[in-house]
Amino acid sequence: MNRLLIPGMVVGVVVLTCAASRSAMAAEPRDTIPPAFAPWGSEHDDLHANLGSVLRIATAPNATRTDRLALVTFLRNEVIPHAQDEELVLYPALDSVLGAKGSATATLVLDHRAIADKTLELVSLVDADPAQFQRQAVAVGALIDHHFEVEEEFVYPTLARRMGNRAQQALMRRMHAPEAAP
Repeated sequence: MNRLLIPGMVVGVVVLTCAASRSAMAAEPRDTIPPAFAPWGSEHDDLHANLGSVLRIATAPNATRTDRLALVTFLRNEVIPHAQDEELVLYPALDSVLGAKGSATATLVLDHRAIADKTLELVSLVDADPAQFQRQAVAVGALIDHHFEVEEEFVYPTLARRMGNRAQQALMRRMHAPEAAP
């Protein structure tokens, strides 16, 4: 409860927790990511490291408008296109192997929508309310962190168990093909 009374401290705790969590994960081998999906796991690592850096700067007490815009730009140019690729290739593959027709990936798609919505909200807050920008930026960072964990601990291992190595490699080629991008 006290966390709500001291927003600056919440920001520090959340950002450090996310960064520390990812640092610990990067230091340990991640058994949940099958070898065929290692490039996608590496992409997650890169996205998360860059997000952590941009987020720390954008939410610092002395953050400038340019710092806040850098976060919005990163979300728009890096995170959202990554999410779109997942929706075009990765999630249909998961739904197919599970016979789920969208239900297995519905919450993941909702995460993507929430990230896009929060990005738009951040745009409106860049100049209007730096404190609210800070709170929303931390929220989107935590959402992305959780989302990546779900993919790494459920999506990739499930695909690996249900698909042969060739099918996994073909899926990864489709994920990185230029036509996969909208």
